[in-house]
Amino acid sequence: MFSNCSSATDYNAVIDKLYSDIMYCLRLAVEYCIPHRHVASDRQFNIPGWNTYVRERHDAARESYLIWLDLGKPRTGAWYDNMRFSRAKFKLALRYCQQHVEEMKADACADSVFDKDARKFWRDVYKISNAKATAASNYCRR
Repeated sequence: MFSNCSSATDYNAVIDKLYSDIMYCLRLAVEYCIPHRHVASDRQFNIPGWNTYVRERHDAARESYLIWLDLGKPRTGAWYDNMRFSRAKFKLALRYCQQHVEEMKADACADSVFDKDARKFWRDVYKISNAKATAASNYCRR
């Protein structure tokens, strides 16, 4: 394997290739042997930033909608406009959170660092990481 290497850069290239091949094999083995499920990205129910940015707007939109519904779903008027505007504000806040998921997760970790609470920080890191993946599997699919 190393007999055709003439310099240190050749050795590094061969070692890098070997490392890439090993990692590829490990990824394939994990996908094949460890049970997992695929979650559709459009069905994400846990939205980082919900409590900070979206909750109040959701409550206001829900309340406006229920009042509008009780009034018989008018197509014009103040209650209709109130329902439309509150729903638009809610959807805007929700879209903002969905577009900035990674930033929200990083902010949550940063806040726990600033609170000087090491336990909360590591708990947040554990939640963000792929902690639910099993370390080993007792069986492989055949």
